[in-house]
Amino acid sequence: MLVRPLSGTIRKVSHSRTNRRLSKRKTLRSVKYQQPPTTRTSESNLIKNFLQIIRCIKQPITLAYNEKQLEDICQQMTLQMQPLINQHQTPSTSDKELCVFLCGICQHLLYEPLTLYCGHTYCEKCIKNEPDNTDRVCQRCPRDIIGQIQSSIQLGRKALYLKNIFLNELFEKSMSFQTHRSCMVLYYRGQQEYNAKNYDLAVQYYNNALDICEDDHLVLNGRSQAYLALNRFDESLSDAEHIIKLKPDWSKGYLRKSEALFEMKRYTTALLSSLMALTFDPEDPVGKTIMAKVNILVLLHLQARGIVRITKHLHAVLHESPSEDIDESLLTSELRSSEEHTEASNQIQNDADEPGETICMSTTSELSTTKKLALCRNSYERLCLCNTFNYKQLDIRDFECSICVNTLWFPVTTPCGHVFCRECLIRSIDNTLAQCPMCKKSLTEFFSMLIQSHVNQTEIIHRMIEIYFPDDFIERREQYHRDGCVSVKINDNNLNIIANMPIFVCVLALPNCVCPLHVFEPRYRLMMRRSFETESRSFGMCKYDETTGTFADCGTLLYIRGIMYTEDGRSVVDTIGQRRFRVLSRGMKDGYNTANIQLIKDNLVEQDEYNNLVQLNIDTYNKVRHWFDNLDLHRKSLVSYQLQEYPICDEFTITSVDGPQWHWIMLNIVPIEPLLQYAALGSESLRIRLQMLNDAVTFLQQQQQQQQQQ
Repeated sequence: MLVRPLSGTIRKVSHSRTNRRLSKRKTLRSVKYQQPPTTRTSESNLIKNFLQIIRCIKQPITLAYNEKQLEDICQQMTLQMQPLINQHQTPSTSDKELCVFLCGICQHLLYEPLTLYCGHTYCEKCIKNEPDNTDRVCQRCPRDIIGQIQSSIQLGRKALYLKNIFLNELFEKSMSFQTHRSCMVLYYRGQQEYNAKNYDLAVQYYNNALDICEDDHLVLNGRSQAYLALNRFDESLSDAEHIIKLKPDWSKGYLRKSEALFEMKRYTTALLSSLMALTFDPEDPVGKTIMAKVNILVLLHLQARGIVRITKHLHAVLHESPSEDIDESLLTSELRSSEEHTEASNQIQNDADEPGETICMSTTSELSTTKKLALCRNSYERLCLCNTFNYKQLDIRDFECSICVNTLWFPVTTPCGHVFCRECLIRSIDNTLAQCPMCKKSLTEFFSMLIQSHVNQTEIIHRMIEIYFPDDFIERREQYHRDGCVSVKINDNNLNIIANMPIFVCVLALPNCVCPLHVFEPRYRLMMRRSFETESRSFGMCKYDETTGTFADCGTLLYIRGIMYTEDGRSVVDTIGQRRFRVLSRGMKDGYNTANIQLIKDNLVEQDEYNNLVQLNIDTYNKVRHWFDNLDLHRKSLVSYQLQEYPICDEFTITSVDGPQWHWIMLNIVPIEPLLQYAALGSESLRIRLQMLNDAVTFLQQQQQQQQQQ
C-alpha cells in the first residue's frame, strides 16, 4: 500500500513492516502512560512562573512604559523562562547539524546563495533583509569564536556582498532542486505583492507556491502574514500552528502565532508564544518588539475594562486589587498544543529514520536510483536535502579554479561572488592590483582579511568536492602538499639532510638570534605563506655572495614566530635562528630559491676536552660581560636595545650540535668582521668560536684602554 507521511513524498511500506511499527508505537504509548506525570508537574511550574513574572511587571506605580524599557524586561523574562521552556521541548534542529543546502536563517533551500567571509552560505535576501542594526551572528560559526571577530552577517550587509555565482550555477544544474526554486520564485512574487499591500494577490501567489510544495514553512509564513493583514485571523493562526508543526524550533512560527493571537485579543497567550520564540532566537528584534507591544496592551487592557480609572489610583490597584483574570487552563492548553506539535514532528522523523526507508522530497524517478551521499553528516533526513541533490549530473570540471585550472583547493568566495583557490587568489593579487581576476572589482578590504586567514573556505563547495569526487579530492590534496614547503622536525638531532628547503636571500643570520624581516616581493610573500603553513614554520636564510653571484654556501634555518600583514599584502615577519646548514645543491620554485641542505653539527669531543670547554665557556662569558659593563652609556644603550635582555651563561651537553646559546647572541652583537662571523657560522668547533669571541673582546678592551689614556 502507499503511505504519504510528508507532502511530495511517496514511499512503499510492506504490511509486515507496518504491523511491526504499529506494535512498536503501542508499546511506546503504554510505556509513556506508565511513566510518572513529571511533564505535567513541570508544566504547572512553567505556567505559575510565567504568571508570577506578569504580576511583577504590573507592580510599578505608573503605566508610563515605553517600548525600549519593556524590551529589556522581555529579555530578562526570556532568561528566566528559557530553562523552564526547554524542559518541554525535545531536541531540535539547533542541537543537530543543519544541512549545508539549507539557509541558517529561513531554514529553506538556499535561494540566490550568498557566501560570507566565514565560509558559510545563506540566502541573499535573508542577509539583505536583516535590519541595519542587527546583532545576529552566523549560526554555523563555532560559539567560541563569535564575539572575537566582526559578525560576518553585518560585514556582508555593509560590504554589499553579492550572490555566489559559482554555487548558483551548480544548483541550476540539479533537476531535483528545480521544484524548490520554482516555489521560491512564487514566494518572492508574493512577498513583492505583500510589500505593495496587495494582500489578496499575495495570497494567490502563496497558494500557487503551496500547490508545488504543500508543506513549505516559508510560504506558509508569508501566507499567515498576508492573512493577518486581511484580518483573517483564524486562517493566520492555522498557518502559524502548521509552521510550528513543521519547524518546531523556528522562531518565526511562534512569532507569527503571537501576532495572530494578539489581534484576536488573546494577549497573555500571545505573550507566551512570543516568549517561546525568543528562546530560540533571543536577539530577534521583531520578537522583542512584539513582546513589548503585548506587554503595553496587557496593561492598557486593564484600564479599558474599567479596573483602573485614574492614574492616582493605579498604585493601589496594582498592589492591592486582584490582577487580571487570567485563564491558567487556557495557557496550559496552549503550551500542550506546542508540545504536541513538536512530538508529532519528531514522531514523523523517528518513522523516517527506521532502517530500509528513505525520504525523498521529490517524486522524480531518477532519484530512486541515486545513491545518497550526505554532505552535512546529519542522520535526520527530514532536516536534510542532501538526498535530493543528484550529484551525478555534475562533473569534476565544474569545480575547477579559473586561475590554476585545477580542482579547487581551499575554495574562497569573493564579495563579488566568484570562487577561487585561496592560494591562487592571493598570488594573483600579489602580482597585480587588489581586484577580482574575473570582474576586476576592488578587493582591497577583502584581501587584507584573506592574507590574515580571517576568510575561511566555502564550506559547501569543499564538502561537495570531498564527498562527491573523493579520488580527485585526494589527488588535489597530494598535489597541494607537493607544491608547498617541506615540513621537518628541526629539533631532531638525528636529522641530517633536508630537500627543497626554501631560501630567503638577504643577510647573515645566526642561531638563537632574533631576525625581523620586511617582506614585500611577491615571490617571497608566497614563500613566507607556505613556510608559515607548515608544521615546522621554518625556512633558510643565506647572505648574497658577490663572488659567485648567488647565495652563500652556509646559512641558518629561521623559525617564524609570527607574521603581521599590511593592507597591501606586505608583511613584517618575526623570526629567530635555529640550526645551521650547508648548501648541497640549489634550485628554484615559483620564483624563489630552494636548496638541498645538510645540517651542520659540532664535532664530538672527549670527556677531558669537554671539561676544558666548560671552563673556557665560563671564562669567555665573564670576559664579554666585563667588556659590556665598561662600555660608555651611549654604546651600552645601543647594545642593550639589540639584546632586549642580557643572556645568561647557559650550559651545554657533550652532544650539543650548536653549543651554548649565549655565544651566538654575542657573536651577533660584538662588532666582528662579517667574514669572521660567516666563518664562525660554518665552524664545527665550539673551541674555535669561543676563542674567536675571546680574541675580539680582547681587541675591543685594548681599544677602550687606549681611548681612556688619550
